[in-house]
Amino acid sequence: MSLMAANVLPVSRSALVVVDVQNDYCDPEGALARAGGDMSHVAPAVDAILALLDAARAARVPCLHVRTEHSDWTDTPEWLARGDAGNLLDPRHHPIVRQGSWGARPYRITAADDERVVVKHRYSGFAYTPLELSLRARGRQVVLLAGVTSDLCVRATGFDALARGFQPVLVADATAATSRARHDGAVNEFRSYLGPVVNVADVRSAWSLAGSAPSAEPAARI
Repeated sequence: MSLMAANVLPVSRSALVVVDVQNDYCDPEGALARAGGDMSHVAPAVDAILALLDAARAARVPCLHVRTEHSDWTDTPEWLARGDAGNLLDPRHHPIVRQGSWGARPYRITAADDERVVVKHRYSGFAYTPLELSLRARGRQVVLLAGVTSDLCVRATGFDALARGFQPVLVADATAATSRARHDGAVNEFRSYLGPVVNVADVRSAWSLAGSAPSAEPAARI
């Protein structure tokens, strides 16, 4: 990937989308951990995300932070009954990333004042949010995805990115799931069906080769 990095990850067309780096999904005391999820891969992924954010900011690549919030205004009965409730999470009895809660707060990552914060209420960052509009307003067609979990919200955002005409790129070492097997499966699926899979070193190489990027105008927080 390193030889093709500049072509796959063009500075002038790329945006970094960081998905669900929040206490309930990442902290050892968060909801996923309390439900029995293996969180051992999350901390290294967040370290990689911090490095990725540094690289994006240095190259003036727009950064968008997608975060989940649930409330009575968005939790339909079907949504509350999603999946195998009680296996990993049972949102009907054990709320997760509730609006205004500690669990919904960012984990170890702070969005800069000129970075976009998008709040979502479903798995995909594109569902009922202005994410697509924000990317198009900045002329960004290549969407680098980082965050958690690689097998669910990152995956869903990647599928929707492709369906909306964007090129999704997975930064594999800057994503994690609740088990290594889940993560590896998600990476293989992404590579097979969605787009390139890279790592933070590839991104740094690409943006270093490209040189300085054009100035980016500030984006509003929502």
